[in-house]
Amino acid sequence: MSGFIDVELKVRDYELDQYGVVNNAVYASYCQHGRHELLESIGINCDAVARSGDALALSELSLKFLAPLRSGDKFVVKVRISGSSAARLYFDHFIYKLPNQEPILEAKATAVWLDKNYRPIRIPADMKSKFVIVSVLAFNLAWGWARRKEQQMDFREREGITGFEAFFLAL
Repeated sequence: MSGFIDVELKVRDYELDQYGVVNNAVYASYCQHGRHELLESIGINCDAVARSGDALALSELSLKFLAPLRSGDKFVVKVRISGSSAARLYFDHFIYKLPNQEPILEAKATAVWLDKNYRPIRIPADMKSKFVIVSVLAFNLAWGWARRKEQQMDFREREGITGFEAFFLAL
C-alpha cells in the first residue's frame, strides 16, 4: 500500500464494550490518531494549526467494520492522504490485527480547513505543498513498483521462465 504510514497500537481494557470487544466509537479515535501521526510526519502540526486560529475539522467519517479487536490485541492503523481539493483533505484508513494482518476496519474521512469563524477556506499554500509532495512521491513509488513487476514479467516471458523457476527467481 503506497503512501501509507503505519501506527502500531494495543487495545486497552477501557476501550471495550460490555461484549468484550472494542467499542465502535473507539475506532474513530484510532483513525484520528493515525491522521495526526501522518500529518506530523509531513510537517503539519495540528496544535500549531489551532494556535494560528485556523482549524482542520473532520466533516465526514465512514467506517466499515470487518472483525472485532479484543483486550490486549496489537494492531496497526495504516493511513494515507488519498486526495485533496481547495479546502479539503481526503484520507484512507485501514486497521489490521497483528501479527497476521487480519483486516479489522476500512475507513474514509474528509477534513476541511476552517478559518477563525469556522468557515471553509483554501488550504494555505505552505501546508498544501507538504501533502502534494507526499502524494507525488507515493504515486512515483507505486508506479516504479508496477513498472519493475512488468519488466520482471517481460524478462520471464523472453527467457521462457515459468512456474517453479519463477518462484526461485523471486526470492
